[in-house]
Amino acid sequence: MSAATTSGRRPAVAIVGGGISGLVAGAQLTAAGLDVTVYDTGEHACGGRVSSREVSSPTTAPQGGWEFDHSTQYFTATPGSRFEQLAM
Repeated sequence: MSAATTSGRRPAVAIVGGGISGLVAGAQLTAAGLDVTVYDTGEHACGGRVSSREVSSPTTAPQGGWEFDHSTQYFTATPGSRFEQLAM
């Protein structure tokens, strides 16, 4: 399948959300030859729930502060899943 339209221009795609799914979708669509723009709030950083945050204070500023994984906040632990034991 070709990414070019009948007008000869590449299709443009907008992705809302710069989480892991949005970023992977953008990379895959770009590799397929589409023009992709990813929109995100930009409040912290791209990556959504798998991003990290850096915090510093006057006492840690010379060392660069601390970095925290924001990470996933929940698991779906359906019966028989590999996460079932974690939920018990």
